[in-house]
Parts: sequence; C-alpha cells; structure tokens
Amino acid sequence: MDMEQKKSILVAVRKYLEEKGYSHFKAFLKGMDNPGDVVENQTGEIYTPDLTARHKGTFHIYKIETGENIETNREKFIRKCKSLQQYANSKKGQLHLIVPILQFDKVLTEINKNNLENVGILQIDSL
Repeated sequence: MDMEQKKSILVAVRKYLEEKGYSHFKAFLKGMDNPGDVVENQTGEIYTPDLTARHKGTFHIYKIETGENIETNREKFIRKCKSLQQYANSKKGQLHLIVPILQFDKVLTEINKNNLENVGILQIDSL
C-alpha cells in the first residue's frame, strides 16, 4: 500500500471517529503528533500504530492490516497484534485493526485461532 492510500484511509477513519466523539488523535497526518512506537519484547521489533485516539477516557489503537502479512508471515502478524494488544491493555485500551472487507474472514480467523482478545476490527471497502 502506498502512502497516499494509507493517508486517505487515516483521514476517513479519523473523520468517522471524530463524528463518534473520539478525540486526542495521533497519526502520521499533517498537523498531528505521531503515535508512539511499541517494541515487541522477544524480538525487539518496533511496531507503530497508524492512529491512536481517546473515547470516554479509553485509549484506542488503530492499525491498518491489508491481510498480506497473514499470507507471507503468519507469526509476525500474530507477534505484531499481541504487542499492540499488550500495549493497549497496559493503557486500559483496545486494539482495532482496519481491514478491507475482502480480508475480514482471514483476519478474524487468525485472531480467533490465536486467542487474541480485546481486538476490534473496523472494516473498510478496499485498500
């Protein structure tokens, strides 16, 4: 996915969340602070949320997931989700994956197979 696609998705998701009452956004968008990095404990890999926000005192992390990671490296996808999930949990928050509708079943199956709890999925038309 190129940066313009990613930016377009983030702008749309931010607008949607803002309409729902979310605030304190951080994203790689002009005029906004960048979200902080999350370091995976075992490998030291760094994962960066695409967007973070607060709603009614709860911290929310959003990560765009195209489904490609699942096909090419299932273990890395799970490590990334677990790391982001643990970080969200440490902030008493929740992880949300932004997923194209066509990849929804694949992503949901992996989340369920690996007992990833407290992970939401925000479906979008396409990436």
